Amino acid sequence: MRGVYSNVYFPCRWAPLRRRRLKDPCRGRYVSCECIATCGILEGKKLEIVLDVKGCNFNCKLCWGYKLRYEAKPIIKSTKDVVDDIVCRYRRVRFLEKKGYRMFDLRFSGNEPSLQWDHVVEVINAVSKLGIFRKVIVETNGVLFADKPELLERLRGIRGIYVDIDVSFKGVNPKQFRYISGMPEEYFYKQIEGFVNLYEFVRKNALRNINVNPVLGINHEPKYYYRGRLLQVEIVFPWGEKMDFYDYDDVFRREVLSRAKLRYDEAPFREYYGINKERARELVTTIYRGKKYPHKLPSDVIKNP
Repeated sequence: MRGVYSNVYFPCRWAPLRRRRLKDPCRGRYVSCECIATCGILEGKKLEIVLDVKGCNFNCKLCWGYKLRYEAKPIIKSTKDVVDDIVCRYRRVRFLEKKGYRMFDLRFSGNEPSLQWDHVVEVINAVSKLGIFRKVIVETNGVLFADKPELLERLRGIRGIYVDIDVSFKGVNPKQFRYISGMPEEYFYKQIEGFVNLYEFVRKNALRNINVNPVLGINHEPKYYYRGRLLQVEIVFPWGEKMDFYDYDDVFRREVLSRAKLRYDEAPFREYYGINKERARELVTTIYRGKKYPHKLPSDVIKNP
């Protein structure tokens, strides 16, 4: 079974290691080799390998994987090809073990993994036999698990490894969702339905190696260093009002928060290489030296304050 990936190189994944004067041995050849396995830090000294899938059913304005979807070359890989890339990447970064780093997880990210769910599950089962990873993380918007509940059945076949399925919510109410995702408001409730289907399927079938987690998929911590300068970036509506990510919709509160605590990944907004800057400007206000710059990115402000 084959999957579709992209291999745009994201320097930010290796950046914490680069600051420790540790060079990425694959950076110069990653794209030319059509490898799809990048490496970075999860937290502390835990390493992860990331697979960036290509293709999405959302159109988020703040998406860091915009270029993966629209500009990067599609790379088609069989399950064996993917595993070979993972093993090769793992071997090339094992020198980090001497510095106390350890490989921890494999992450499916980039665009939307559920669009090629059979392939993703097949890869998970294949890597479970490698003994490299403690767990696999799958980042999904969850919508297809509402529209195609038959996808849930594939979870029964996952054995031998822990899996976190992180349902990435694009806001906590339909108004936020509409402006962030670029999709109609009814899809906000599709996200909720997909999360509930996943959560209840795992619970009712006692799949103890699988966790389903609601995550706020927005980098919204305001403090941000850009080229050594401290700025703040707020996520706003197009008319400038700051989004309140605790303004929960009643259905969201009843169906999601009653089952699990929402995880806030309070990372700052960043101008990742893969974003579309024009679209991102619609939803950001940069604050620098006490002055607000609506619909301007940090790079805009630093260049032309």
